[in-house]
Amino acid sequence: GGLVIPVTRFLASLGMTTFALEPRSTAALGWLHSGTKEDHPMSVRGYILIEAEVGKAKSVGEAVNKLKHADAKVIAVDTVTGPFDVIVQLEADDLDRLGNCITDGIQRVDGVQRTTTCLSVKLG
Repeated sequence: GGLVIPVTRFLASLGMTTFALEPRSTAALGWLHSGTKEDHPMSVRGYILIEAEVGKAKSVGEAVNKLKHADAKVIAVDTVTGPFDVIVQLEADDLDRLGNCITDGIQRVDGVQRTTTCLSVKLG
């Protein structure tokens, strides 16, 4: 299994910002993963924590569940209780594609106020 940590904290531990991680860097960090290396040698899994406008959690969850984006695949969508309203699991070939889906897809859904992205990483 993997461990989920916020992207900004992960990158800060490497002395990087979100703008410093290039596609070739993700290949060098072979432990960014979803599944096994044999199944998905270059894939990245992200968990997108969504804060929705008041009363919009259900419609945001439904819209994200229907989202089709060329750069990433929506694996799961759950409406949840707590500080976030919706949690989305995405998979993409690399970190840039994952980011494109978030900014061009999820963040454009009506009712999405803020997103926090966590990457799944395999430690050890």
